[in-house]
Amino acid sequence: MNETFLVVGLGNPGNEYKMTPHNAGFMSVEKLAKKHHCRFRNCKFQGVLAKYEREGVKVFILKPHTYMNNSGVSVAALMKYYRIPVSRLVVIYDDKDIELGKLRIRDKGHSLPSHNGLKSVIEALGTNQFARVRFGIGAPPKEQVRLMDYVTSKIPFPELETYDATAEEAADAADMIIFEGMEAAQQRFSSKS
Repeated sequence: MNETFLVVGLGNPGNEYKMTPHNAGFMSVEKLAKKHHCRFRNCKFQGVLAKYEREGVKVFILKPHTYMNNSGVSVAALMKYYRIPVSRLVVIYDDKDIELGKLRIRDKGHSLPSHNGLKSVIEALGTNQFARVRFGIGAPPKEQVRLMDYVTSKIPFPELETYDATAEEAADAADMIIFEGMEAAQQRFSSKS
């Protein structure tokens, strides 16, 4: 078996976005890279890339540095260069419609998402038929009306532990999708939600 997969974490580059809810995807793929003892390096696909091999399968891990709304530019360029089919793509991203600390795993999209990063990936690839790990960040507090302010502000200290644990689970879920299949990952992780 000589397959190549791509796991993408969506987020924004730069210190001002570090440890914000919108960077849950970045946090998750950082956990995945750490788990497999690989490091992110700059790449020609407008992002940073890590890779590991397991059981004859090569896995690329990408953090696009195009900013959230243009994530698809980086993802599509890498997939085209390495000829990775959409059936071997896993995208991890934050989802305000899911309770904080919960994951939802889907094998493909149903409707056009409200998440701009995911929207960009779908537009760049021309399809929504790829696996995704939805990382629950919860809805903004009632008094905080602007969603953009909520997702780009620092994670409150009491929630940091939950984000850390959920990022670990999201990394494990991506691994499981690749090596054990979508159904196994859905049973193990989506059932907790």
